[in-house]
Parts: sequence; structure tokens; C-alpha cells
Amino acid sequence: VNVINPYDEELKFSIGHRYESKKYDSYLIENTILKPGLNTIEINLGYFKWSSVGKYEYLMFVLGDTTSEEEAEKTIYLKNVIITSKQGGM
Repeated sequence: VNVINPYDEELKFSIGHRYESKKYDSYLIENTILKPGLNTIEINLGYFKWSSVGKYEYLMFVLGDTTSEEEAEKTIYLKNVIITSKQGGM
């Protein structure tokens, strides 16, 4: 995932998800720092045992600290978000 931070300040950024078999969200990457400009973040979804967790319910991108409810509104840009699976699928 290429993430563009258009501000002159660093921002906290997280990528979370939920599976069909879970009742709660979990984070693949939590509170990583986005530097100003282009940031490249790679996540590997291949290490999950898909037969036990089920399909993805959703993937979420969170801007700001995941523990705070008082973040200022900001805009970032996502570029080249590509999700692939091996042949045979997840």
C-alpha cells in the first residue's frame, strides 16, 4: 500500500481487519508513523490459516491514534492498494 501524507507533520496510521469467525477488530499494523510524502507499507496476509478464520469481513485504514477518540480531521491518499491471493484462493 502506498500512502501519501500531504502534511508537513508525521501522522499515526493503522491497518485493521476482521474475519468472519471473529467478533472484534484486530490490527495488522498499529500506530505506525507516516512521514510527510510517500510511504510504502507492506502487509502479508498469507500467514493466516484461512480455513479456521474464515473470509475477510473487511479491511480498515485508521488515521490517528487507535486509542484516542479526539483526533483532528485529516486527509491522506492511498495509491496502488493491491490485494492478491494464490491460485486456489483464500
